[in-house]
Amino acid sequence: MSNRKFIPAGEHLKALISQSKVSEPDINGVLRSRGVFCHSIDKSDTAPLLIKTIISPREFEQLKSKITSRESSPKTIFRDLEWSSQDTLIDALHQSIDAEKIISDQFVNYELDDFSDFYSDGSPDSVCLDFGIKRTDLLDEWDNQEKYFKGQLSLKKVNGEAVSVNITMTHTSPETKQVANSILKAAEIHLRDNGHISNTARIAEIRFNHFTNENRVEFLRHIARQQTDYEFYYKEIVDFQFKPDPDAEADKRIEWLQKNIEELSVKGDLEKTVFFDKTLHKSMKAFKLIANYTISFSTYIGTCKVSFEFPGYAKKGNVEAELVVDFKAFKLAGASSSEVKEVKRKIMKNIETAKSNGYLKLKS
Repeated sequence: MSNRKFIPAGEHLKALISQSKVSEPDINGVLRSRGVFCHSIDKSDTAPLLIKTIISPREFEQLKSKITSRESSPKTIFRDLEWSSQDTLIDALHQSIDAEKIISDQFVNYELDDFSDFYSDGSPDSVCLDFGIKRTDLLDEWDNQEKYFKGQLSLKKVNGEAVSVNITMTHTSPETKQVANSILKAAEIHLRDNGHISNTARIAEIRFNHFTNENRVEFLRHIARQQTDYEFYYKEIVDFQFKPDPDAEADKRIEWLQKNIEELSVKGDLEKTVFFDKTLHKSMKAFKLIANYTISFSTYIGTCKVSFEFPGYAKKGNVEAELVVDFKAFKLAGASSSEVKEVKRKIMKNIETAKSNGYLKLKS
């Protein structure tokens, strides 16, 4: 039987469902579809039930699709850099990156598979670089061992009080994020060595600890709501996640949270609830906000759900966690894959503009 048709069992199945990308609800969903209900959804309780049985081809495909969709969904990070040169971005960056030096560590299971170099994206001061990686997972005996992921860097020069460069980094896996960071670091060194940025200029990231509690909520709300382009309409905030700040002055309305709750996620039309009363925000360490939008593009009508999150703080309490923007859902009936890609690109550019304006006003 070929690897492609192999259905994992025993240790192979354990390796599959032990991956962090297979969530507790995913395993519980498979069990519930069989009519098996467990008192706990913890992996330590539900995973052994699944490992002891044989999963069906449909269940295997269901779990695989969860892994693929979570890993390959494009996630976007925004950064900024002060510019000190009269040269255009394409003149400054074209052929500046040595692709052979991007992955220097020989003890990794991925390699650079595609590399476009920087190219002009409609203007000499708007450039992109596309790349791809091939990752080899030798333990995936039942499936294709080679997996391919894409990433992109885009830089655009903007004028404000001083000329700066907005940087958008899109990645589809942890490895593409690492490669994008390596390319960006090489580009920064090249720009500094050639006088395009000053010796003191550094690429600025949007981090959790760049805001007060109040301003962080306002920043997340600002970039979620400030969508005015014709193809992208804000509808409502539907998910808001925060940890009560035990060191903040207690407010009687949420004092019980500070004493009893480590983390809280609330869902619904949230701007109509007490959680968006500004007087409470000093007591909230907000780290995630999700909003719904409607889309009107060409002849297509659709909807999408966008997440604005500091995932490093959510998972590890890292106060230097960087902002990540991600599509949690996207529907545009009848549109081709290239049209969907174009709409997503327009939406991220819209969000990037809102990010720049909001960050300058609200950072600590």
